[in-house]
Amino acid sequence: MHIVHALLPALVIIGAWELGAHFLFDPRFIGQPSAILRYLTTEVTRGEIWTDAAITFWEIMLGYVIGAVTGGAIGFVLGFRPRLARIVEPYISRL
Repeated sequence: MHIVHALLPALVIIGAWELGAHFLFDPRFIGQPSAILRYLTTEVTRGEIWTDAAITFWEIMLGYVIGAVTGGAIGFVLGFRPRLARIVEPYISRL
């Protein structure tokens, strides 16, 4: 019974989305959940999605590593150069 209570809001939202996309909005602007599920099923069955997902995963990891190394290097430099840190600190703190 708890699963029904947990899933009910999601099912209501998806149902409203499906009806709205079908009757109220132009399908070029809002996709139907059923069409999205059919497309996803087709892509998973064809198998090409796994190659694309692997490429995306490696791009995310590469971006994370580049950002971590760059941020670590900048933090290291600012730790040893207090004057430079005082100059740059207002710009870093605002973000």
